[in-house]
Amino acid sequence: MRILRFKSLVVLLGLSLIVLVTASCQVPSTGLKDSLGKESIKTAVKEPANLKGKSKGKSRKKLSADQKVSSEMKDRKIIKKANLSLERKDLKGINKEVKELAKEYEGYIVNSHQWQSKDQQKHFRYTLRIPQQNFEAAMTKLKDLGKLKDEQLNGRDITREYINLEARLKNFKAQEERYLELLNQAKDVEDMLKIEKELNRVRGKIEQFQGRLKYYDNRVDLATINVNISQPPPVIKNNWQIINSFKEAIRGFVKSINLIIILIGTLLPWLFFVALIGMLGYIIFKAKRK
Repeated sequence: MRILRFKSLVVLLGLSLIVLVTASCQVPSTGLKDSLGKESIKTAVKEPANLKGKSKGKSRKKLSADQKVSSEMKDRKIIKKANLSLERKDLKGINKEVKELAKEYEGYIVNSHQWQSKDQQKHFRYTLRIPQQNFEAAMTKLKDLGKLKDEQLNGRDITREYINLEARLKNFKAQEERYLELLNQAKDVEDMLKIEKELNRVRGKIEQFQGRLKYYDNRVDLATINVNISQPPPVIKNNWQIINSFKEAIRGFVKSINLIIILIGTLLPWLFFVALIGMLGYIIFKAKRK
């Protein structure tokens, strides 16, 4: 009986040792496996996601920047202005030609001026407003009206100023809506008057910015072209120039005589006064000698 008990005890101890050894070997390995598995999965999942997100972010930023630049280039606000000086011998019918040209390119004449110089040269000046899309074609056609003597092209970029005006207008419109909401909620007369005062101020600013934007739209949509057309100066001066020179000389002589007469008339009373004092002094001096 004792031998059986001893054998059973040894068997139990052996089994317990086997269980303990297997348990101690399995627990760390599974924990390590789990920890490594989870971390590797996380890094495997996170790293591509992060890389994907970064690449997407970069591409989106690049696309948005490109779109912004292209939109700014497309919506750029430029005021165009040109000055042309032409020379043409025969100016007969020039008014009709300029009017027809402006009408052909959907523009109009703002003002015109015609005069003749002293050497009998005729001069015509026109200011045209032409749609910007027809600006280049109209300039080419205007140069065909005569010999080109001078050409100036000017462009003013107002894109940034225009965008700032639009942003300020948007802000003031938002303020107007807010004041209208407050006005509807106000119950006190004093508060209503204060809100109306601020509302009028904001509306004044809105009208000011809207007027400025309309002015810029008009200047951008329609380019300004100033055209001067003149006859060529005469090669040989005519005899009228000599006659005019004699006339100018006579006028100068008459003017100098007038100035001398005015000078004598101004000094004559003083001359009489000085002569009178001199005579009195002489009489007194002669009387004392006697």
